[in-house]
Amino acid sequence: MQPGPKLQVGLSIDEAPYQEVQGVAMTANLVRIPLASNSVIFERFKQGHLLKLRASDRQEAFMLTDTSRVLPVLLNCVRSALNPAPLQHFAMRSTVPCTK
Repeated sequence: MQPGPKLQVGLSIDEAPYQEVQGVAMTANLVRIPLASNSVIFERFKQGHLLKLRASDRQEAFMLTDTSRVLPVLLNCVRSALNPAPLQHFAMRSTVPCTK
């Protein structure tokens, strides 16, 4: 794959039929496939054991070990980074009395 173009990627989780999703070639060996947190694919990904991808003339398989534990934590991290909590302002109190 050449970097840059959008491409159709077949995605299968745990021997389910391949589902076509759109990806973007980031490098010759890296494809980015956006998954919404509420998508059916995301939920299957969390519970899955084996992920298979096919695009162009390549097929790859990946074990999804501990994905159900990692993805919710990663999702919360991304949400926090995109929507940081406002800074808490507080008054500083001196524990040493001021003298003139």
